[in-house]
Amino acid sequence: MTEKRLPDGERLKFRYDNIHLQISEIENQKGERYRFSYTPTGQLSEEIGFDEVKTTYHYDLNGYLIEKHEYGNQHDEKPLITRYQRDSRGKLIVKELADGIKEHYSYNQNGLLTQILDGQSVLGWEYNKVGRLTAEHQNWATIRHRYDENTGLLNGTKLPDGQWLEYYHIHGQLRGMTLDGQSLIGLLYDNAGRECERRQGNGLVNRYQYDPLGQLIAHQRYHGYDISTQTSPTPIWQQQYHYNPNGQLAEITGHQPRRYRYDNAGQLHTVTYPEVNPEQHHAEKVEQFDYDPTGNKISETQVLAPTPFHANIAKGNRLTFFSDKHFEYDRFGNLIAEKRGKDHSLVTHYEYDCRHRLIKVIKPTGLIITYTYDAFNRRTSKTVDGKTTEFIWQGSKLIAETDNDKHWQSYLYEPDSYRPLALVHGNAQQDNIKLYWYQNDHLGTPIALTGSLGDTLYECQYNAYGQIINETYHQDDIDSLPNNPLRFQGQYYDEETGLHYNLNRYYDPFTGRYITQDPLGILGGLNSYQYANNDPIDLIDPLGLECKWFIVGKKRYLKSAEQDGTLVIGAGLNPIEGAYNISHPAHPMAPGVFAGDAHNLSNIATGSQKTIIMDNPYGYAPLNDEVLRVLKKDGTIIIRGSENNKHLRKIEEIAKLKDLQLISKQKVLSAGYKQTSGAPIQGKEIDEFIFKKQ
Repeated sequence: MTEKRLPDGERLKFRYDNIHLQISEIENQKGERYRFSYTPTGQLSEEIGFDEVKTTYHYDLNGYLIEKHEYGNQHDEKPLITRYQRDSRGKLIVKELADGIKEHYSYNQNGLLTQILDGQSVLGWEYNKVGRLTAEHQNWATIRHRYDENTGLLNGTKLPDGQWLEYYHIHGQLRGMTLDGQSLIGLLYDNAGRECERRQGNGLVNRYQYDPLGQLIAHQRYHGYDISTQTSPTPIWQQQYHYNPNGQLAEITGHQPRRYRYDNAGQLHTVTYPEVNPEQHHAEKVEQFDYDPTGNKISETQVLAPTPFHANIAKGNRLTFFSDKHFEYDRFGNLIAEKRGKDHSLVTHYEYDCRHRLIKVIKPTGLIITYTYDAFNRRTSKTVDGKTTEFIWQGSKLIAETDNDKHWQSYLYEPDSYRPLALVHGNAQQDNIKLYWYQNDHLGTPIALTGSLGDTLYECQYNAYGQIINETYHQDDIDSLPNNPLRFQGQYYDEETGLHYNLNRYYDPFTGRYITQDPLGILGGLNSYQYANNDPIDLIDPLGLECKWFIVGKKRYLKSAEQDGTLVIGAGLNPIEGAYNISHPAHPMAPGVFAGDAHNLSNIATGSQKTIIMDNPYGYAPLNDEVLRVLKKDGTIIIRGSENNKHLRKIEEIAKLKDLQLISKQKVLSAGYKQTSGAPIQGKEIDEFIFKKQ
């Protein structure tokens, strides 16, 4: 492929070297070029970005990376050099950073990471005999995990303050969670394995409804349940969801109604906030966004500022001014100064370490904020005006914060998700510990905090790119309420800067973009400052790396493995390195397969030649009949499985809705087909459907 025409009419151009036929140059919509060079064995040796930021890579005789040199856009300057040492298995054992800090990595006999030492912090991990994580150590804090002896499912986590978070499963499905015996949630599912009801420990009940394509179409919240009549009272909060043909959210009706429109590139263009009273229709509030060809906002009308803001973009997607703010960058593309006011006299300075992590902010008032991090870019402390807050992590999720005095606040999440579930103010050693339940929007962004009786204590409303535009407190003593810093999934609001810490970098909700480039480089997208492909209504980026399509109700990751040329996707629940997010309908790189759900045929990537086997996608026992999809290069889709399987019952009806033509339907022998475990499917026929896009 030498040229790709995008939906908005713009074009990308690709050029290749003559030796390996690998991409040597990408030309973006503005004519800017991203260049690649390779070693004689085909490994990447140099890349120069659209903004002329240069990085070179150096390897040993075994092909392992041993040095990375970062020059920025000033190629004659001394580079930042990171060096890597590996053991005989190729595992990283020492990483020497450009500032001289050395990280030492240790592993157990099974190759699992057990410790990282860098002279500043200590990270450690423990495992059981079958390799499941049993403990996470972060300096003085420890989190412990226990598992069901029969199923191997996680059934308890001991938090750093000593409280036990416990999980209850039925047939592999999570059905409830408690915190030190206090009920957090009880869950019910529909026949497709999607969450249809959530009972919170404070008496609130949330119910969800879906259309045949699995899209959320209604969410109601009730206060309690009438046992005598077995009915729910009138909803205290409800929303209905409507989608455009591309699967993007087009309208929300009910509480906080909104209408969304997108441009031809799928970017959010307009948000309209209808007035509930028809007589106020003329007073509708509108947000509107215009973008340049590479996806940078160049004009924006905000809800609280009806006069449009304008922006200027320099080479490589660097924002030079927006509204009354002017921005400057270092040679690596990191924001180092924000200037505003008369003669640009009000300056905020930003400083970074050699990993391009924000370590200091100096405000125009002279206020100094500093930050520290661990080896995984997890922020371990924040110091504001001499007061330090420490942060404790469970994997890549913030689990608690403390000032090591009276302040201790914990955050609990839905399993395998960054959607917040509850906020705990105080710890197990304090008498005044209080539990609050989050109420989230369709994206998993907190919109309310509710108390132990289900009463709404605080609620807020956001603009499209995540900035709070309205807050309401429903009690007189505001100071007694905990501060909720959680925003978009994976984001933490810093009041002193207005930025959202997003694990691997910082997001500015005012400009709707990141202040540094994506650490993934071009793997994170052609525009390395862009948030969620400019679609913050449907996409999330919990790690600050690469946006993900958010499937409401049951976001599912399945582990993948390669066996004899066949991609086998099992019923694992945790996103792991190299895992495919098969709930991502727009992902161009992975086979477009959903969790055993034939309703999503429209999203199958027909360009793949992989064979995909689905095993037990919803964790039921016994296993569902297998569903096998063969995606052929000519666009043919072969579906094999039992027609009695609920995922195949309406397959022909759904196929018609998705413009798929049924080519043939027949019975075939199951011999030769295997479950994910490798065991053959024997002794029965299976149904075969062959479709092709019309």
